[in-house]
Amino acid sequence: MEAALKESFLREQLFGLSFQGMAQRGHLYRAEADAARKEAWRRRIFERLRAIDTAVVASMADAHYIAWLCGLHDEVGGWQETAAVMKNGRWRVGSAQKLVNLWLKYLWCHGTQAPPPPHFPVDGVILNHIPSMRHIRWTELDDWNGYRGIIAEARALAGAEPLALWELRRWQSPSRSLKA
Repeated sequence: MEAALKESFLREQLFGLSFQGMAQRGHLYRAEADAARKEAWRRRIFERLRAIDTAVVASMADAHYIAWLCGLHDEVGGWQETAAVMKNGRWRVGSAQKLVNLWLKYLWCHGTQAPPPPHFPVDGVILNHIPSMRHIRWTELDDWNGYRGIIAEARALAGAEPLALWELRRWQSPSRSLKA
């Protein structure tokens, strides 16, 4: 019982960090969205992320993972809560990938028996390490083809190294900018 409580607490905290990472620069919400509706959306997305089978997701090849992410994005985009609280009534691709990829990264780094995720959270820090992608603002990314291009470029730079580990090394590099 105690172990389950601890794990539940840690997952809530990891989700909070994931959500904050997505929301802090994402300009997510409609100006008129009230706090109760935002919280309802946040709770629902947390429950949806908790249901992800990390072992299945980790085994996906890039094309399959992107298709899965796109499906999740479309599912959440169809919720009434999403239309009610999101700016322009929709959840952007950049915000969706950031939340899901951060969640999977935190679970992996925490060591909760989660394998390395197939991708990494695309943000300003990592885009600065992909020379051909430095001009992209992840907060404005709203196209799965743009996301595919970022992953393809990163994969070329990473070589045989898993993308999650490649990104973790870059994110922790001394030369990284603290401004994402």
